[in-house]
Formats: sequence, C-alpha cells, structure tokens
Amino acid sequence: MVKSGTMLSKQFLILVAPMVCATAIFAHPANQVSWASAYAREDAKLNASYRRLSLMIGEASRNRLIMSQRAWIKFRDTECDYELSFPHSRKDEADFRYQCLIAVTSDRITQLNNQIQCPGVEGDVSCK
Repeated sequence: MVKSGTMLSKQFLILVAPMVCATAIFAHPANQVSWASAYAREDAKLNASYRRLSLMIGEASRNRLIMSQRAWIKFRDTECDYELSFPHSRKDEADFRYQCLIAVTSDRITQLNNQIQCPGVEGDVSCK
C-alpha cells in the first residue's frame, strides 16, 4: 500500500500491479484446488508419455526406464522440498509445492517426449 504523499511512477505500478494481483489470486485457499487440478493434469500427461515410451522399447531398456522413473520421483520430491526451504516460499507452502511439482513434472515430460520422438536406435541418446 502506498502512503499518502509517496510518489510512484505509473511504469512501476503497471509492472508491479499485475504481479500483486496474480499473487493475491493464486494465494487464496480456493486456488489450492486449481493448483492441485493443474498438477493432476500434468501428472496424467507424464503417465501417458511414460506408458507410450515403455511400449516402444525393449525389456532391458524398460527395466532401466522403471529404475530411472523411480529415481526421478525421489528427485522431484527432494527438489521441491529444497525449493520450499527458502523463506519466500513459506507464505503459501501448498501452492508453492504444487507449482514446483508442475514445473519439475513438465521438465520430465519433455525428457520422455524427446526420447519418444528420437528416431535413433534404442538406447541412442544422441538426439535430443
């Protein structure tokens, strides 16, 4: 809030006001459902990509994919725990956790989809 007599430029207000409004909107408890829904959609995309890739590869690679996915799940959870350790994330912990889960999951979807689209031989990671 601006105190009486304090002057702020219009440019500052134009840049900051949308961020303040967005933060206020997403920080509202009702939006935790929205973040949870967004994460559920992202997780469904991840599962679809994982299933598609697992059907395209041989048994040995599939077993390694399973191990890789299990390790990734541990990474995802540890990464978001780490991100939550910063003071700026404590204000709306549940929202922030979902945002982190969405971002990390989106990165994993990209990795899996790159492997699906790779025209190389099974196990060839030279194309990205």
